[in-house]
Amino acid sequence: MTQNHIFLKESSSTSKILVHIGNEHIAVDINDIIKCEADGNYSLFTASNKSTYLVSKSLKYYEGLLSKKGFFRANRSTLININQIHSIYKKEAITLSNKERIVVSIRNKPKLIELIKNLS
Repeated sequence: MTQNHIFLKESSSTSKILVHIGNEHIAVDINDIIKCEADGNYSLFTASNKSTYLVSKSLKYYEGLLSKKGFFRANRSTLININQIHSIYKKEAITLSNKERIVVSIRNKPKLIELIKNLS
């Protein structure tokens, strides 16, 4: 199986990825991605500039790709950029930089607790 993702530029401060949208590939700065949401077999990326991208790959695919880039699977349908976390409420909900609140699933709560320990 071939990998269809392409990192354009990668350094400690900047990393861009090409995402397949319709008939083109769009360069997206990973640091600008606030969250990715499952939408059937597609993923909906929300960026800090308020842009959204409906990408033709599943959330599971992007979880495998972005988990090593500072992304956390909050629940079944949401992958968040830990650099976009504004606050964590009672170890059960995450408020993002765009003020959106994401509930963490019971299954992923231990991972959230570990994340808090690592970031504290």
